[in-house]
Order: sequence, then structure tokens, then C-alpha cells
Amino acid sequence: RFPILKDGLAASWKDELQEIDFSNIATDQIEVRPSKVAGISRLSNELAEDSSPAAADLVGSGLATQIAERIDVTWFGAAGVAPVPSGIESLGAGTPPCTKVVADPAALTNLDPFVEARFVAEQNRAKLTNWIINPDVAKAISKLKVQTGSNQSLLEIVTDGLRIAGLPVLISPHVPATVAFYGIDREQALFVLRKGTVVERSRDSAFSVDGVDVRAIARVGWCWVNPAGVIRGSK
Repeated sequence: RFPILKDGLAASWKDELQEIDFSNIATDQIEVRPSKVAGISRLSNELAEDSSPAAADLVGSGLATQIAERIDVTWFGAAGVAPVPSGIESLGAGTPPCTKVVADPAALTNLDPFVEARFVAEQNRAKLTNWIINPDVAKAISKLKVQTGSNQSLLEIVTDGLRIAGLPVLISPHVPATVAFYGIDREQALFVLRKGTVVERSRDSAFSVDGVDVRAIARVGWCWVNPAGVIRGSK
């Protein structure tokens, strides 16, 4: 449970030794229930024992990768039905919703929407720390020039990636094609790792077929404590 502070606190100027007025804060909370994401695969004991590199290790690594992929897909998704958590796209229809800045991902000609997003976030009690954009949008922005007819790029690709309007860029293929960017305050985007990915094997469950089952499980959840501080750049 994450506490949320609402209005109620007050401060005022006072003379020396003048009584200070009490003010009581209104509080609320957001409850995150971590959900389980899991995968399982069955191998024959012959394959598990006679392969190099060990097939069971490869399957376990593959299942862990799929769990990470499923978490990413869902985080960027729409409203989920339990046990599927709701993703960032659900904030557009939330109460309160995220804040929208007009930015056509297919027709970005300058960085003005990113600048606007930073100031809009400040108005909504957020301080953006990162942009999250689709690889296609990142490529298009990287090709922008300082002016028509110039070969000088508007952005410089540095060792740690792109920076736009002073903020580092995270690139994910799971950002919808209709979204130019998300502006995120990482202090307000909370991720709960109740149980990190655990890979286990069992020969008992596949005893009758002389096999081995490889299973991977993680339990995670997330929330945004200030949806209005999430900035969505779209048409």
C-alpha cells in the first residue's frame, strides 16, 4: 500500500511567539496486488541429460525472457482484467487521466512537444525524469536536422543514448505506434517486485513420461501515484 498525501496542510506568516495554526492533512492510499506471470515447459530426460549446452538451462533462460517480455507488454498495455494488471494506456481513460500533449508520432518536425510536456508536467506536480518512445519514433527524431537543407542533426547520439529536452530517452518496441512519447516521473511510477523470476525443475511432475518440467514464475505489480503527471504525446 502506497500512501498518497492530499490537500489539507497550510502554512502562514507568524510573529515571534505567536501561536501556529494546526492543519490536518487528508490522506489516501493506492493498493497494488502483485500478480503472477509464469511459464512451464517439458523436456525428455534424454534431451535434458545429453545436450550441450544443457537444454533445460536454455529453456529456463527462455522462460525468464518471456516473463520479462510479458511484463513489458502489459506495462504499456490498456486496462487489464484480473489477474492481468492495467497498463499505462489505461490512464487515458482513468480518473484522473494522464495529461495529453499534442504530438503526431508520424509527423514530428521539431522538439517543441517535448519542451511543452516538461512544463505541463510541472503544472501537474510532476518532474519528468525520462522519455519512453518507440524505436521508429526514436529513429525519426534522430534524423531531424537543425533546418531545411542542412545536414547537421538536431540531436546528438551520445554514449548513453539519446537525450531530448535535457532528459534521457528509454526506447521500447511496446510503446503503441499511436504514441509519440510518454513523459515519466520515475518517483511517481512505482513497480512492486514481490517475487523475482525463479526458475525451477521437477522430475516428479513428469515421472510417468521420464521427463523434466522447467517452470519460471515471477510476481509483480505497479501503479502511478499521480496519473496527471504522466504525459502522453499523441495526436
